[in-house]
Amino acid sequence: MNDCFNKEQMKHIWRFRLTNLFYGFAMSTLGFLVLFLESTGMTPTQVGFVLALNSLLGAIAPPIWALIADKIRSRYKVFLLSSMVGAITFGFVPLSANIRVFGIVLTAVLIPAGSFFRMPGFSMLDTMAMEACRRIGGGVEFSAIRVWRSIGMSAMSMIYSPFVNELGPAFVFYGFSFFVGMVLLMRNNLKQFQLEQPKGRKSIPLHELQVSRLVKDYYLVVFIIINLFMMVPQNCSRYVVYLVGEVGGDESFIGVINSIRIAANVLVMFAAPYLKRKIGMPAMMITASALFMAQGLLYQVCGSTFAILITSTVGGAAMGLNVATGVNYVSLMAPKGLEATAISLYAIGNPMTGILANFFGGQIIDNFGTRAIFLFGFCAACIWLVVFLLSFYVGRHVLKKEPPIPLWPRAVDVLTRKAP
Repeated sequence: MNDCFNKEQMKHIWRFRLTNLFYGFAMSTLGFLVLFLESTGMTPTQVGFVLALNSLLGAIAPPIWALIADKIRSRYKVFLLSSMVGAITFGFVPLSANIRVFGIVLTAVLIPAGSFFRMPGFSMLDTMAMEACRRIGGGVEFSAIRVWRSIGMSAMSMIYSPFVNELGPAFVFYGFSFFVGMVLLMRNNLKQFQLEQPKGRKSIPLHELQVSRLVKDYYLVVFIIINLFMMVPQNCSRYVVYLVGEVGGDESFIGVINSIRIAANVLVMFAAPYLKRKIGMPAMMITASALFMAQGLLYQVCGSTFAILITSTVGGAAMGLNVATGVNYVSLMAPKGLEATAISLYAIGNPMTGILANFFGGQIIDNFGTRAIFLFGFCAACIWLVVFLLSFYVGRHVLKKEPPIPLWPRAVDVLTRKAP
């Protein structure tokens, strides 16, 4: 790959890789959220409520911040502000576990508040990476940059695991603040890949953005909506820690499970450029939904920690396919000037489904057992698959609209296709 790019291009590519790597180090903290909340004495229902509130604020935040970014034409400034405040908030989480305000544990407030700022940073980094791929040129793949975030998450989850066993899960929140701080120190490379600033103006009036253009694209709207279902199995995976305890395993082993699951994600993302050329993005997303369904069924028969570990790689591969295609697919269909808003609307699928999966997840576990939550994820993946396939049929045969990419393209580089 290095032979395809000049020295300047490789400099930008490696800077973005390192930025995503350290952001992945920070995000590995999220894999220990359930374990931390459980360590404070919360029941599964209470944990689910906190995570649902966490997802609610995480869902509200990205489109608000993205609209601001599109208006002021600066993803960079939004990324800096949201990441900085999110890092400070998460740094106070361990100190808040024994503090109550009006009878409410302060932790239950700080974690969701941190998500209001953390989630926009996540989507802003993706949009800047997409812009970097476009400007760097030479056919650089978004997945080849984004995969380094998964590498960081996998590596740090593995490193954290033995320390969590000895010290407890609270200290990982300090790690989040530290590594986000490292990302902010590498901010100069990000500044070059924000939206181009119109001459003579610091912002664009909202009416000129014509946000209504987003809802006029049938395939884009359907894809953003059904992404809610694709994210359900991913959110349900947070409760694997309870399944580990059910089979008699050490719950601190969740760090190793998360690491191996993300490693499967990484391997798939490395293969993503080849898969896009051979089978195309729609087929990759269909495969992802099938793997999520398989994961939901396999968790029903897991009787050991090792079986859970192996099953988690199926979900990891599914998420790898989804990450490698979803943002690209949305960017391909998004109206010019509204890329950040479109990608952020797509990104809120994760926290939006997290609201339902987490709010009902704890109650499902308390009333029906741990394995029932994974059947919930199985059903959601089935719904995604059916609606996705139907959207192509309805689009072509009822609405007479050609899809941006054929459902089964024949060995073409789908990234070179333009949306109609």
